[in-house]
Amino acid sequence: DPEMSIDKIDYITALEREELLNGFNNTKADYPADKTIIDLFEQQVLKSPEQVALKDDFRFYSYSELDKLSSKIAAYLIDTFGENDKSGIAILLDRSVDMVAVLLGILKSGRSYIPLDPVFPKDRLRYIIENSKSKILISENEYELEGAKNLSKISLEDILENTNRFEGNLTVKVSPEDTAYIIYTSGSTGNPKGVEIGHQSLINFLCSMQEKPGISSKDIFFSVTTYSFDISILEFFGPLISGATLYVANQKVLSDPSLIIEKLEQIQPTIIQSTPSFYQLLFNMDWHGNKKTKMLCGGDLLSESLAKDLLNRSLEVWNMYGPTETTIWSSVKKIEHFFDASNIGTPINNTQIYILDQFLKPKSIAVSGDIYISGDGLAKGYYKNQKLTKKSFIKNPFHDKSLLYKTGDVGKWNYKGEIEFLGRNDNQIKIRGYRIELGDIEKNILKYSESLKQVILELKEVNNEKVLAAYFVSAINIDKSELRSFLQERLPDYMVPNFYIQLEKLPLTPNGKTDRKALPDIEEKDIIKKEFVAPRNDTEERLVLIWKEVLNIEEIGVTDNFFELGGHSLNAMIVIKKIITEFNVEISIGDILFKREIQAIAAIINEKEWLHTSLDFKNEIII
Repeated sequence: DPEMSIDKIDYITALEREELLNGFNNTKADYPADKTIIDLFEQQVLKSPEQVALKDDFRFYSYSELDKLSSKIAAYLIDTFGENDKSGIAILLDRSVDMVAVLLGILKSGRSYIPLDPVFPKDRLRYIIENSKSKILISENEYELEGAKNLSKISLEDILENTNRFEGNLTVKVSPEDTAYIIYTSGSTGNPKGVEIGHQSLINFLCSMQEKPGISSKDIFFSVTTYSFDISILEFFGPLISGATLYVANQKVLSDPSLIIEKLEQIQPTIIQSTPSFYQLLFNMDWHGNKKTKMLCGGDLLSESLAKDLLNRSLEVWNMYGPTETTIWSSVKKIEHFFDASNIGTPINNTQIYILDQFLKPKSIAVSGDIYISGDGLAKGYYKNQKLTKKSFIKNPFHDKSLLYKTGDVGKWNYKGEIEFLGRNDNQIKIRGYRIELGDIEKNILKYSESLKQVILELKEVNNEKVLAAYFVSAINIDKSELRSFLQERLPDYMVPNFYIQLEKLPLTPNGKTDRKALPDIEEKDIIKKEFVAPRNDTEERLVLIWKEVLNIEEIGVTDNFFELGGHSLNAMIVIKKIITEFNVEISIGDILFKREIQAIAAIINEKEWLHTSLDFKNEIII
């Protein structure tokens, strides 16, 4: 029919359609949909009350002890702030076993939790608190967050000191329909958006994870992920509903790759989960892995070379895929060969994945299309944002009474019913596991100066590493260092561009769109540098050599800023390791983050060497 609209044409057979829609999505499985996280945790308490549930470098809790402590925390919250209040509680805490106890206590009180990363700019934290309508903030004593309206602040220390006043006998009812947590992700408007996940979606996910990749009471799970990143939820609650032991690495350990490796050797975990960039960092630091450890890898594209390293240094390698909006991971794949690196496997239980064209029609096997996800893992929506929720969660044309979430990712089915991940087709990117809306950054750049008229961000590769470059057009010359400082006050570290390139005009395609392929490559002249100051002593000379090696830059002065040269928190860890080896002094990531310049870091090293020499001299006199 020549009059038929193209969106009405079916270009696959009925048999293939059945396979794509139902055969590959035959994921129905029983799970306790009438239960909550608290119910499943308390079942484990009854099964193994004396088993170690949680430990860090300072204390540990058995399942029974954790149950009692979290119940007392819940009782304290109910006594202080009232019962039957389903609002969210914001948390601004350091990583520890007590942090996990607080999360459980919040859920037991019938509320949800909203994680705030202590390293985020304060403006961003205040926005999250106000947008989420949080009335309560639980924080460490040392964290100040002024300016948040109608907020009751309580410290973790106060909570722990007051728990003994309560028996922990709770009457509050928690329902599977209740919200468990709200995670904020980068938003295209310039502000983050809150993704609201219910207990039932989380239960389906965790029960599926018990099967594949597999979590049991025999496991020790090594937790490394910041709690503002949704994959941390598998680390916290997966072990606790399975009778396993969870080790929580603290921030000091996570700031130093040599300490991470030391702890991995000490703890001997059976499971660890992280991003490709984290594993690559450890391998760059000569970590040999562990043939008894199952390694879960997700949050970004897994390269073949890294897949090969993981396979050679682990018990098993699992590729994990999924957006925050569909509850953490939506598909999994046990990687058997390095050439399977882009294979993200099959949908988890009670989850359907579709690869569709622009008319929401299924694409044939081996033909790329947009990835859509449906099923029990779908979020409740974006918190207090019905307009965006309706736009992002659309009616499922293949099943009544269900919705589809468009991920923005591109993939294709293979003949085994597995998905090959091909990248993204929208204005989102992934850096070091974090999902970023480029519009969020672009809008903040435009706020810097009225002279800025056009901004475009592009993900580039420098020294085999993803970096973010900002191309902009301005009527006046822009001070790139000041622009970067402006963004650091408003955006998390991972969202601040590494490079800034000012152009007379943006290149255009014949139809008037920005020609991204014609954007100039990053050159050394695009690096933010100050007037060159040569090293003036042996310590500065040796530090310059270390920075040159890590950053792959020919000329570095002692007043140049590490982060303006393209550095970030991960390669700062490599610098720390090399400094410790070269100078035999202890130095922390905080020294790099706050001092930033070679001359300042050299002064710290010289002072530490002087103190070390002085102590040796005094000891010789005493002897």
